Formats: sequence, C-alpha cells, structure tokens
Amino acid sequence: YRGSVEEVAFALTANHGGGYSFRLCPLSQNISEACFQRTVLKFASSHPWLQYNNQTYQYTETVTLPRFEMPPRVVVDEGTFPVGSQWARNPIPSCRLCDQSACGPGIGMNLSEAFKPGFWMGNQTMYGGQDWFDEERCNQHCAGHNMTACPPGMTQFPEPLPGISGYSGAYSAREGLPYSVVDEVHVPAGLEIGDYLLSWRWDCEQTPQVWQNCADIRIVDGGKEVIKGPTD
Repeated sequence: YRGSVEEVAFALTANHGGGYSFRLCPLSQNISEACFQRTVLKFASSHPWLQYNNQTYQYTETVTLPRFEMPPRVVVDEGTFPVGSQWARNPIPSCRLCDQSACGPGIGMNLSEAFKPGFWMGNQTMYGGQDWFDEERCNQHCAGHNMTACPPGMTQFPEPLPGISGYSGAYSAREGLPYSVVDEVHVPAGLEIGDYLLSWRWDCEQTPQVWQNCADIRIVDGGKEVIKGPTD
C-alpha cells in the first residue's frame, strides 16, 4: 500500500551480470518505458536476502530452509537515468574462467541475419548473426555455463555467501539458479490508489541486453492486494 515498505524479488535462469531497478506505471496510462521512468522505486533496506523454495524433500523428510541475509547491497544513484534514480548491482557473481573482454566488443543481435549454429544445436536455422552467436558462446564459457557453482576463487567478484555464484546452474536441470534475491522497496506515499504494473528492469553487463518482467498490483490504503502476475 502507498507509503509502505514492500518486498520484491527476482530469480535468474542465466546470469548475465549487470544490475536492476524496480519501477511502477499506472495501468490507466499508456504502458511505456517513459511511464516506468517516472516512478523508479528506492530501496528501503541495506541488505538483500537469499530465498530458496520454502520446502525441499530429502528422501522421507521435508526440510524448510531459512532466509539468508546477504552483504550490503551495491547501489548507485549518480550517473543513473532518470537522474537520481537507484540502480542495484546483481549480487550473484558468475564465474571468471577466462576474460570475457577477449570474446569481442559486445555485438548486438541482428535478427535479420540467419545462421546455423551447429554444435549440439544441430543445423537448425537461428537468427541473430553468426558473429553475435560466437561471441555469446565465448562469454557463456567464461561465465561458467552449466557449472552448478564457480570453482574457488574464480568468480567475477567475491561471493555474497559461500557457494553463491554461477551462470545457469546444472545443465541437466535447465532451471537456472535455485534461489531468488529478495529486496525491500519504498512505495511512494503520494501515489494515487489504483491498479499499476510493477516492472523489474535488468540491464545486463555480459551482452547489450535489457530484460524485463512485470506483475499487476493494486495500490490501496491500509493494505495491499496482488490481483495477478507475473506477466511477460
């Protein structure tokens, strides 16, 4: 509800590094990047948390896992856009098996260029360009693609907690990293009551990509109500 502190969270399937922010846009307005930029939420606490699934099964036993507090969040509010908005570093490091800067200059996808990737993907036709694919494959190798966690000392920056690092988790699972990062944000007191779209914007470091995930929420007085979500 408006004027409150609320929890938000995200999870990663492939860890592209970089950082993120949370924003709001009223559903009554045209949903656009400009609308989200008008209400970038500020972080309310200094520490994020690591949240596994609430329960896991170990043979005949059900184990309930606690929430783990991570070191202080790395947040910047200078040099950001919009001016003064907050941007937080993704706290989960991927691996550093090699120097990603040697993979190439950061080529964007050219969706009009068809190519056949080969390798385990076979001769199917894909789009994005062979040069982009080769650079992306090199980046993923350096970041520890398919490793459950990074080898000791081979991370892009220090692990926030022991063993908390990696690119995509175990290959056989294909489910990404097995936890979520939980943050607290301030909901501005001056918001109008009504329905909003909550945006998580992730500006990647590994490649020139921006990912978003959204959820429909309702801002009320004296309580909160999630009416549906998330949506892509």
